[in-house]
Amino acid sequence: MTSRNIRATRRHFLPPPRKKEIMDSTWRDQYGTAWLFHKDLKKNNMLKNWALFDSDQWDDNWVILYATGKEWPEPGDLITLRNPKYQTIINIVKSYPSKRVCRTFIATIQSINEI
Repeated sequence: MTSRNIRATRRHFLPPPRKKEIMDSTWRDQYGTAWLFHKDLKKNNMLKNWALFDSDQWDDNWVILYATGKEWPEPGDLITLRNPKYQTIINIVKSYPSKRVCRTFIATIQSINEI
């Protein structure tokens, strides 16, 4: 974790979704924490031209996820996510707290397997 704690807000990063939208996602980890991939958002803000995605600070292998729960993974942790059709293993790269009860994560997908 970096020494500077930056909150995920509209001014600093993509605005996080509401808790209900995350809870409606079918992705869960081993603790029952709900996860939502940014690409699955109903209102996808990736269509906006965020300078971050064109900068050298962004890796094309990274994905954005949102989670709501009580157990927060740390950068470097491997998390297994499951939905009714797939199981995927992600590696947490960065974590950003938000003003809401969810957290924004940057991760890489290690593997995707059908169940």
